[in-house]
Amino acid sequence: MINNLKKIFLVFFISLILSGCSFDKDYIILFNTEPITQDNYKLDYIKFEKDKPIYYAFLTTKYFEFDFIRVQIVKASDKTNILGYSIAYTKDFIINRNKQYFTDYIILRSKGHYIMQIFYHTDLNVPLVQRDFWVE
Repeated sequence: MINNLKKIFLVFFISLILSGCSFDKDYIILFNTEPITQDNYKLDYIKFEKDKPIYYAFLTTKYFEFDFIRVQIVKASDKTNILGYSIAYTKDFIINRNKQYFTDYIILRSKGHYIMQIFYHTDLNVPLVQRDFWVE
């Protein structure tokens, strides 16, 4: 009886964990301390040192729909006037629509909690993807 309850609990727990995983996302951001390649793309970091390059890759399951994206990084803080966020970086890029990825790097000079957002130029109100990271 107890073994059956353990098995039921184990099946329930595993199904609960797997249902929280999402494999159907169209876009993802990966971070690394080295330039992202086919050899190291599985090494994903979220903590970085200030004044050091933070390499990122924006990946999609399909080809890009438009020629322009905007990469925006906001810093979360309770010292700002606008809902606790301040814009730390914004840059527009021309992308190759025949590829399913875009890579670049940034250097941030202050410590804190950051959020990277990537938008298509056709809708700058709703990001395609967001990802948190920290600079220490």
